[in-house]
Amino acid sequence: MTDSSTPQPGYVLQLEERSGYLYAHVTGGPDFLDLSRRFWSEIAVACRRTGARKLLVEAALFGTASVMDVYQLVSELLGMGFASIKIAYVNKGTLTEEIMRFAETVALNRGAWGRVFTEVALAEQWLLAAEDPLEKIT
Repeated sequence: MTDSSTPQPGYVLQLEERSGYLYAHVTGGPDFLDLSRRFWSEIAVACRRTGARKLLVEAALFGTASVMDVYQLVSELLGMGFASIKIAYVNKGTLTEEIMRFAETVALNRGAWGRVFTEVALAEQWLLAAEDPLEKIT
């Protein structure tokens, strides 16, 4: 029996240190902004704890996100310490390609170093490629 007065996180996050990067797998929904803030905060703590400079996030988030929610979240992520971490984000949920490209553009415009992918293998290949500072602006 579950105690209904106990708040549920709305997501499941698994973290794993892999060769050359930190891997995060998250599933959840539908409250995009609230649950995203919470799991990204957990990932930020793990990056600081492990000293990770590269991060691969495989996310299966179910629900929708508004342009304003995405803009706000990406802006907050930079304040959590992600500005100096190379991030490959793999979208496996119901967030649209359009909203994911918008998130990528906002992040790049704010100085973050990240890309959005649909396949883990491609994300990992990009993440582990030699670091070229010009790659941040392409």
